[in-house]
Amino acid sequence: MAFHFVRRLGTPLDAETSTPISLETGAKVLAVSGIARPQAFVDALTSAGYDVVDSMSFRDHHAYS
Repeated sequence: MAFHFVRRLGTPLDAETSTPISLETGAKVLAVSGIARPQAFVDALTSAGYDVVDSMSFRDHHAYS
C-alpha cells in the first residue's frame, strides 16, 4: 500500500475575527504555528509569495487560548 499526501496552505484568516481574507503576493504576514516542524510552514508561506516578517512557534499540538 502506498501512502501519498499533499501539503497546501489554507485560506488566510483575520487574526481578530477568524474570517477569511484575501492577501496579495508580497503581503507582510506573521506566521503562527503549533506543529512539529514550524520552519517548513514558514518556508511554505515564503514559497507562496508572502513576506514573513516574524513568526511565533509553539510546541506541537499547542492548545491556543
